[in-house]
Formats: sequence, structure tokens, C-alpha cells
Amino acid sequence: MSRKAVINTEWCKSCGICVLHCPRKALRIGSELNTRGYRYAVLEEDRCIGCGLCYNVCPDYAFRIVEEEG
Repeated sequence: MSRKAVINTEWCKSCGICVLHCPRKALRIGSELNTRGYRYAVLEEDRCIGCGLCYNVCPDYAFRIVEEEG
């Protein structure tokens, strides 16, 4: 089992705190807008190690860490 981050893009307000804290540089602020008008965080899943730092630092609770098989 491995872990990975999942983003609720509708809750993201583009603050960039997750981008600054990601040790694997797996996050960036994308160019598309969510329905509230914010550019949201985008995850490069192949770089994510599921450490949970994004989950811990996000002030908007936009992340969750899930277990996945494989």
C-alpha cells in the first residue's frame, strides 16, 4: 500500500503554501480556475510520496491523504 495526496480543487484558494512545503516539488499552482475564481493547486502524482505535508499546512483543508493499492 502506498499513500498519495488528493486535492479538492473547489476548496483551494491559490495561496501556494502547499507548493512551498512540498519536499518533492509535486505541487504547483495551475492556470485553470475553480468555480470560485481561484487558480488551484495541481499535483504531479508520479512525484508525490504521500508525506502529508500539504494536508498539514493547507489552511482551507483542500487535501486528503489516501491509501492506494500497488
